Amino acid sequence: MSEFEMRHPESELLLPYLDGELPYAKVRQVERHLKACWQCRSELQNLQLTVSECVRYSQEGLGRALPEPPARWSDLSREFDGVDAAARPAPRASRWYLRWAVLGAGSAALVAASLSFRLIEFHAPAAPTRAAAIPAANEPATPISSPAPVLSSRVPAATGAAPGKSQVPVEASLSEELQAVAALHHVGADLGDPVEVGREHGRVVVRGSGISAVRQQQIREALSPLPNLEVQFAAPVALPAQDLQAESHEPVAAPPHSSSPLESQFPGRSQFENFSAQLLEHQETAMSRVYALRRLALEFPAEAETQLTPENQALLRSLSREHLDALSRELTSINSAIRPVLPPGRSGAPILPEPVSVSTWQAAAENLYISARQEDTLLAGVLGAAAAVPDPANLPQKILAALAEIRRAVQQCELLLTM
Repeated sequence: MSEFEMRHPESELLLPYLDGELPYAKVRQVERHLKACWQCRSELQNLQLTVSECVRYSQEGLGRALPEPPARWSDLSREFDGVDAAARPAPRASRWYLRWAVLGAGSAALVAASLSFRLIEFHAPAAPTRAAAIPAANEPATPISSPAPVLSSRVPAATGAAPGKSQVPVEASLSEELQAVAALHHVGADLGDPVEVGREHGRVVVRGSGISAVRQQQIREALSPLPNLEVQFAAPVALPAQDLQAESHEPVAAPPHSSSPLESQFPGRSQFENFSAQLLEHQETAMSRVYALRRLALEFPAEAETQLTPENQALLRSLSREHLDALSRELTSINSAIRPVLPPGRSGAPILPEPVSVSTWQAAAENLYISARQEDTLLAGVLGAAAAVPDPANLPQKILAALAEIRRAVQQCELLLTM
């Protein structure tokens, strides 16, 4: 198989992509392939036309022939939350409380045998009100005609009050927030999914928007073992049927042709487009690791890390190392792919700026983020996906220097994680 032979995504991915059921990282991967592949764009357009015909038949043909439904469909997400709540074991009285209840009953019997026994009732705390959804910190707000409902599920918070006294919920800790971040990491939800984690009103709150129902269920299952946690997803706003039909008939436009200094290194435009798509896929994966590492550094700065237990400190650093290891693999792939096709430039090793001295891995992660953003902009310009790169004569040196600077920042961060 040729190195530049087109690799099509699985045909099973196009329909979930059209339905919005793929995770964010997979959506970007399919979109990049569609930009470079006429065959898959044509197949996607055929799927859109088929869906449009099904919608039209359901409305104009089948919809008129069927009787009106007896009632509207209920919200299954809330029904599932009720099933989960019913499956949890009911709270039992503590041994301490039972011991005092027995002693109290014995004392009452000795004082007056005629006293009647009263049933002791346990009252569960009132259900907390649902908080309104807010957009993620780094996500732009999308104007809609009406606010989207929030599908919320909660895990009861632990309480430490004695029976008969007001129960005060235990405040969520930084360690509990870290556990939520680790659970999201295990399902890859920290690599581009629009999800944020924070602590509000004594609980850990996980919010998400624009996430498919399948992905929501995966995230809920990953977070379900954690106590004192609330999950909120903004329900997607459904488009009217006529808008869906109009959108389905719109042809998929081809990407605009943009020049690149690397295109002359390939026998044809299609080979260059496939090379660009594969290289941008590696770059997208690398940047997702850079963003995830920076998010850990911002949410758990050096002064906050000292408040964690040794076990949770080890967990935090383990998550950081995983991102760095994956980033190193992607950098190797990018370097191996682009080095052979770079046009000749000045000879000699790339000249790097003086390293910035830092004392914490969090600060090193910020330097890594800055270097990666610069390399990302430069690579986009080289591939013709952004504005032209100034001084194209020194292009090979710039690319190699940017990759070397990122590699050095990765090594600095790895070293500080061992201290």
